[in-house]
Amino acid sequence: MGKAGPSVRSWRVVHGGNLDAPLLEEGRRKHERSLAFYVVIALTLLTVLALAFFLVLTYRPFMQEALLRSKETALMRSSKPQQVIGSEIPRDDAGVSHSFWSQKPSLPSEYTVAKGTVLVFRYSTSHNVWLMPTQEAFDSCDFSAARELASTSHGGVASADVDRLGYANVYAHAAGRADTVLYFACQISDHCDKGQKISVRVEHDP
Repeated sequence: MGKAGPSVRSWRVVHGGNLDAPLLEEGRRKHERSLAFYVVIALTLLTVLALAFFLVLTYRPFMQEALLRSKETALMRSSKPQQVIGSEIPRDDAGVSHSFWSQKPSLPSEYTVAKGTVLVFRYSTSHNVWLMPTQEAFDSCDFSAARELASTSHGGVASADVDRLGYANVYAHAAGRADTVLYFACQISDHCDKGQKISVRVEHDP
């Protein structure tokens, strides 16, 4: 009775004399399956994060553009006073409009507005709107530190109305801080040198 039966001896032979080997082997396999499961979860999360990062980078300009457009729409529809930059003038012999911000030189070239006034730039696809950092940059038409506010393709006018109106772009800019002077210029070609630029003095509410 003290002797191990054939089945016990066979287990010892197969598993090196360790009767717990089947349990250990099963534990090892469960551990490997658990590890593989967590690896799959981690890889899935990394893939999702990478995809989200890619989508943010891809669609960020469109989201920023949408936010800007919504902000401009709110400004145009608000009850705040508006100042249209430039004025309407007769078209040239070819029927092209150079009115409003498209005019070279800008007339008038200086404005004084109350804080919160909405500056409205109406212009064709041959122009853009840049904010100049200083009067020195404004005077010399130095755009190295300037910031583009609205491009040649900014939009804002329905395509069916462009020919009738003479401009395709409408940009709205709120004159924020009082006791400041804002400087705007067109960066296209030599437009700034030809006088397509304005200064806007912002004062407190009257």
